[in-house]
Amino acid sequence: MKLLLLIYAISLHIVFAQENMESEPSFPLLEGPYLGQKPPGLTPEVFAPGIVSTEHRDLSAFFTPDMKEFYFTRKDVKTENWSLVVYKLEDNQWQKSVVGPRVGRPIIAPNGKIMHLGSKYMERTETGWSEVKSLGPMFDREDWGIMRLSASTKGTYVFDDYKSNDVIRISTLKDCKREEPKLLGKEINTGKWTAHPFIAPDESYLIWDSEKDNGYGDSDLYISFRQQDGSWGTAINMGDKINTDSWESGGYVTPDRKYFFFNRGDRDGDIFWVDAQIIENLRPNNNERSNLALLSPQIPSDTPLVFGEGIITVDSLLQGTITFNQEMTELFFARRKQEGSHNIYTSKLVDGKWSEPRPAFFSTNEEILDFHPHINPKGDRLYFGSTRPLNETTESPTLRQWYIEKNADGWGQPIPMKEPFEGRFIMRSTAANNGNLYFTSRENIDKPENEGIYVAINQEGKYVHVERLSDEINSIGKWTAHPYISPDESYIIYDSESDSGFGACDLYISFNKNGTWTEAQNLGSEINTELCEGGPTVSPDGKFLIFGRYDEATGLSKKFWVSTAIIDTLRP
Repeated sequence: MKLLLLIYAISLHIVFAQENMESEPSFPLLEGPYLGQKPPGLTPEVFAPGIVSTEHRDLSAFFTPDMKEFYFTRKDVKTENWSLVVYKLEDNQWQKSVVGPRVGRPIIAPNGKIMHLGSKYMERTETGWSEVKSLGPMFDREDWGIMRLSASTKGTYVFDDYKSNDVIRISTLKDCKREEPKLLGKEINTGKWTAHPFIAPDESYLIWDSEKDNGYGDSDLYISFRQQDGSWGTAINMGDKINTDSWESGGYVTPDRKYFFFNRGDRDGDIFWVDAQIIENLRPNNNERSNLALLSPQIPSDTPLVFGEGIITVDSLLQGTITFNQEMTELFFARRKQEGSHNIYTSKLVDGKWSEPRPAFFSTNEEILDFHPHINPKGDRLYFGSTRPLNETTESPTLRQWYIEKNADGWGQPIPMKEPFEGRFIMRSTAANNGNLYFTSRENIDKPENEGIYVAINQEGKYVHVERLSDEINSIGKWTAHPYISPDESYIIYDSESDSGFGACDLYISFNKNGTWTEAQNLGSEINTELCEGGPTVSPDGKFLIFGRYDEATGLSKKFWVSTAIIDTLRP
């Protein structure tokens, strides 16, 4: 018997050390991050269908900290053998190989040097992974059944134990000495089949799966957030976007903190992934993390919600575009009374509350129209459109652009923009980090349906020329207008009316790939309706898309907001 165990140990060592099992002969070309897969939004999707998630039982996915190696376990439906599979990014292409037999539920430590295998582990060496080693008698015990052990950056271990009524334990490091494992409290250890914990590298939250009477199905994923006193908060079911009537388990967050991976299904399990924003949306008092949330009782995910109802969005008024300073403590937006003036209003965050919106000091004249405010990424200039006279004796021939600058005493007085903007019809300008200015304009003032989006190129503080953006953006339809340019110019969102759209006007997005704009994409039915969606803005923290929805029948509009996760789902 000892001889057989020795032979098995030697064989296992060879397999893990060399990682030399042959790859499958038919293998699709995979390039780019995340095995070349299109990132999901806030609705989970199968990860790499037909490649990683197959007819076999595929579980326990994780990346190395540099995101250049992707591991998961697979049970072959024919042989019923488990194996540990790896994809490695080499020369921008992912290459597949089989490491060896599965041991435990593998997961890698935050330092990338240790792969934990339940009560066992492997170390990274110059030639690959070491032989399988024991964690020692503190963990490698006959009376404990550890399936998954997860480690934090501080070296804290959190692990399950199926031999002790399905519980989760924790072991910390104190003065570089490993502490005896302790049972976690009832906040975690309640329910059946409690297992497969994942502790965040910074120990700010813990994710695990368990079957409870108030759950959605066989086993659901739960999360607990670390409290200020170091205790663990109440278990929170991760909701019906994650949990179904099937078996959800094995939660894991990628090292770049962008995506949440988990398993769905038991006998025919697949690997799913979703935007990790879903975790922040579950965090208690998450509204304290965003000043904008103080305007709304609920933070949106992938379904738009009314923004600032009763404060910004008022039923009897038409709400225009909105803009924020970088700290999100001051905002400006356009508002029009029915059959009345169109002015710019402002509100400030004071003592944790947003003030009642009032007309901005430069927009109190109800005889003129002020539109579309925008604060540039630096926060030192606010652009807006206006029909105000250029001076006491000269009327403005058209809607033109003005700006105010911020100084030590606050915002200054309005200044009309000079060449190459002078005399040009301009409706809404938004600025990039480099000062380039994107705006709506038209060559023929008498043909508003031919509006398009233009850019003024900034060179050393001067706008040297204006150019119309390519047909990928300007040929979608008519009334193409109200652009929002991301600060890094990686994408542009705008509205346009198209025969292929959902309603009177829809929101579209185009991405900048190596200086070329991609063909514009409709933002889809979650955003666009039979009404008119327009005037997009992204919050300075990049978390929320805010836009207007206009009803031509009533002449009124509402502001909506939604998670920007939808942007990544459309990114080429």
